[in-house]
Amino acid sequence: MYPMDKSVRFTGILILGFLLLLAACSKGGDTLITASYYPPIDEGSLPPVLQEFLTRYDTFETMNDRIQKDYKFIAREVNNRPAGSRDSSPLVALSEGISDCYETAVISALLGEKLGYKPYMLILEHGIFSKKQQHSIHVFQDALTGKWGYNDYLVEVVQPAFFSVRDLAEFFISSHPLDSGHYVSWFLVDLTMIDEVYGLDWRTTSRSIRIRDKFIIEDGRYRP
Repeated sequence: MYPMDKSVRFTGILILGFLLLLAACSKGGDTLITASYYPPIDEGSLPPVLQEFLTRYDTFETMNDRIQKDYKFIAREVNNRPAGSRDSSPLVALSEGISDCYETAVISALLGEKLGYKPYMLILEHGIFSKKQQHSIHVFQDALTGKWGYNDYLVEVVQPAFFSVRDLAEFFISSHPLDSGHYVSWFLVDLTMIDEVYGLDWRTTSRSIRIRDKFIIEDGRYRP
């Protein structure tokens, strides 16, 4: 057997390293978020508007079916909103009748807290040069199975069936095509971190919430 030339061995090592890197990338780099018990919210600590809301509904399905009859929503799109009300808390949204996608996501997340779900939001983005607004949906994780579900616009609820946030995001994007194609990226937000970063209660603050990197715990790009 002839000894292998050093350059051949070096090239072989580079190819092997590339293949290992490719294999790692093909797994998607999912961040596995450990499912854990999340204590139901103490409703008595909330303002009367939110207490009444939580008393009305015991499931996402019931809320989705009845909320448009129980509350008068007057501002559905960004351009028709009351001044300074963008990305409002559940308290402001229910008090002023704001039902854009961010508000419907946090309203659903509040009910999720009653049901024992930690409040998460999935934000979907268009292409980098697009002028269209992001879309937000409430996502929630089952503490026993670790699977994920979502509630979109208080209309479409899917109970936990996805093994990862990436699986959920890619299913949602592929099943909700846009005129321009698809959403191109997504990121997962932990709403409880708003208090850690801003010192604000995401449920009741009167200030507009701007999503920052410190709230994002996972992100990815859509892979058709």
